[in-house]
Amino acid sequence: TGQLYIAKQLKKDLNLEANTPLIIAKDGDSKCDWFVAFNVENDNAYRLMVKNNGSKEQRQQSLYTTARQVVQGILKDLKGKQSASLLVSNSPVEINGVSWYRLITAKPIRMK
Repeated sequence: TGQLYIAKQLKKDLNLEANTPLIIAKDGDSKCDWFVAFNVENDNAYRLMVKNNGSKEQRQQSLYTTARQVVQGILKDLKGKQSASLLVSNSPVEINGVSWYRLITAKPIRMK
């Protein structure tokens, strides 16, 4: 575990591409609310990378980042062991001019 993949639809909706910076944070006031913000430059930002397998067309559509500690924290909160597929909220929460999208942890699509 340790990789966070971006769904093709989210990539399309938010116009994400390789090298896009993102920040993933847990709400300190909540038991397991996690948020992600894209296109935010800071020292803690992760970068989206292109998945390097499959055809050229697939590589252009598959984006991920390696964030082992964050992924392990999310899985721990969900009581998952290996992986989880989560929805992302449609509407961001604006905090200090940054759009934060909530990872919907209440009902994972798939979990191992």
